Amino acid sequence: MKRFSWEIELQCSQCGAPISLEETDRLLTCSYCHVKLYLWTPSQFCYCLPALKASSEDLIFIPYWRFKGVAYSVIPFDVRHRILDATLLASSHRMLPVTLGIKPQALKLRFASGEIQGRFIKPQLSLQEAVMRIQNQFRALEGSLLSQPPFHREFIGELGSLIFFPVFLRNRAIVDGILGKVIGPEKDLVLNEASSGIPEHWQIKPMSTLCPNCGNALKGGRESILLFCASCQVAWNPSSGRLVASKFEVVPEKRGSSVYLPFWRMRVAVKGITLKSYADLARVANLPKKIHAEWEEQEVYFWIPAFGVHPSLFLRLSKQMTLFQPAEKTEAVLPNAPLYPVTFPEESAAASLRIHLAYLLTKKKDVFPKLHEIAIASVESTLVFIPFTSQGSELVHPKLGIGFQRQTFPYKSTSDTFPEVL
Repeated sequence: MKRFSWEIELQCSQCGAPISLEETDRLLTCSYCHVKLYLWTPSQFCYCLPALKASSEDLIFIPYWRFKGVAYSVIPFDVRHRILDATLLASSHRMLPVTLGIKPQALKLRFASGEIQGRFIKPQLSLQEAVMRIQNQFRALEGSLLSQPPFHREFIGELGSLIFFPVFLRNRAIVDGILGKVIGPEKDLVLNEASSGIPEHWQIKPMSTLCPNCGNALKGGRESILLFCASCQVAWNPSSGRLVASKFEVVPEKRGSSVYLPFWRMRVAVKGITLKSYADLARVANLPKKIHAEWEEQEVYFWIPAFGVHPSLFLRLSKQMTLFQPAEKTEAVLPNAPLYPVTFPEESAAASLRIHLAYLLTKKKDVFPKLHEIAIASVESTLVFIPFTSQGSELVHPKLGIGFQRQTFPYKSTSDTFPEVL
């Protein structure tokens, strides 16, 4: 699957060499000095568009929110998805463009940092408010295409970031810092809350990728949200700005595997529908199996992919894994085989539970109209790596009967620590 991602350029903090990243990259490796750092920010990632036509001007940076994610809609009687990727003006200056259009795709961005001189206007719209407006626009579009409103919608965000658009003042006019074109009169631009330089809490904080326990280099893919120490057998979570040990489990495979894929195994609490055991799951999903007495006591788990993949495969994998309920013994030992990077956070997986429930239900005509009465929440979650084997152009799990094309993955290789995963 071809990926469309913004390109970010920066300098290595160790040697000053130029580095080019994709916007989803979190693990930075310099090809010159080989330093490896994890990029973290206390709020959201902030970027600046280049001021191509304003090298000698006093720049003013206008904030735009960027939201990228998937909108799922439960309709009569199916679950549909649409990928959303939008930017929205985060200030009240109506003379400015409402969106950035294709500028971020066409130009190389830079991380907002103290090295960029200019005045930065603070967002007057929060990310949550921007997402709500984008969702409302989507609802209006969807409403014009559907004969009746969906029974349920869910927006699962992948990225939320702040993009600064450069302008400058010349001859009492606001001028586009990229194209050099006049946007509007100077009097319409309010600069009362424009700070000089970028606030520190918007700037990135590079983190060491050495294990806090043993000092060895941690392993991870470019987009990983978890890093692993092969020596200590520990998973480290950098999301809080420091490395915190995180639990994981692995299903061992004696015959050898091509790759281990990560899944969130979630024990859930459900209200509005009976779903407390595997027997209940077999009933609501209408599995072609005889229900055994012991199933009434068997706990049921939802299995959500912990890696980014196309929404249709995301739904299918979760349904297949949840219906099969893998019950193999696990161990907290890293395998001697590639691990596919963990890129889909636990919080997003929990937010998608109702969509996965709707997708696996069989009696959709009976249940979908009552879906708003059903509540489902994660009670306990564990990261579990499941072994998959390469067979031709597919990755398969023979025991579970699951297989899919390798080309459906977002990328074919990760960092040097997980060489040629796919």
